This record gives sequence, structure tokens and C-alpha cells, in this order.
Amino acid sequence: FFHSSEWSHVFDVFGSVFLAFFMLHSSFIIITNSMSDLVDRAIDENHQFLILQSLIAHEQEYLGFDKIRTRRSGSSYYVDLFLTFERNLTIESVSESCRRIEKDLEERFPGVDVSIIPAPYLS
Repeated sequence: FFHSSEWSHVFDVFGSVFLAFFMLHSSFIIITNSMSDLVDRAIDENHQFLILQSLIAHEQEYLGFDKIRTRRSGSSYYVDLFLTFERNLTIESVSESCRRIEKDLEERFPGVDVSIIPAPYLS
């Protein structure tokens, strides 16, 4: 049909350009969506709020926290809590407190990998 038409070259060029832009746009969307799963990033605000709720529920067990580090890698969530405890506590009591905080956090936020790094309070 278009072989004998003068417009065949015009339609061919426009069709090719349209197809090229469509392919570039589609590949850009695929790459940007998949990059968010490949790169570590902080977890969303709702999950950070769950972490803070758990820390508030157990605030009598520790003196303070130095920092909270959260990240999401793919579908996995990781939380590192740097908590300070009284110097006179035994390792056993600090470990029990850490286990209680970890258990509470895992109940509030299923699938999270929690690491608590205890440190003595330096006054």
C-alpha cells in the first residue's frame, strides 16, 4: 500500500522516531523502578515511627540512644540501634533488655532484621 506512495518515506521516519521514543521511555521507566530495589535506602516514615514506638515502650530499660540506622535493600529491612545502658548493669541484664526490645520491634514490624549495639553510658 505505501510502496508506491510519496508519503511512505515520511510515515517510515515518523513511525521509527515514535517507536524509538517509546522504547527509550519504557526502558527509562523500567530502569528507574528497578534501581530503587537495587540500591539501599532508608525505610519509609511509617516504619520509622514503629521503631520509635518500640523504643518509647522500652525507654525504662536504656538510658539513651546514640543513633538509629535504617535501610531497605530489596524487600528486606534492616535496623541498627545504638543504645546506651548504665555502666553498672551486667552483660546478662543488658542482653535481656536487648532481646525484649528486638522481640517487640519484630512483633510491630514483621520481617525486620534488628541489631542492637549496646554501649555504656559515659558521663
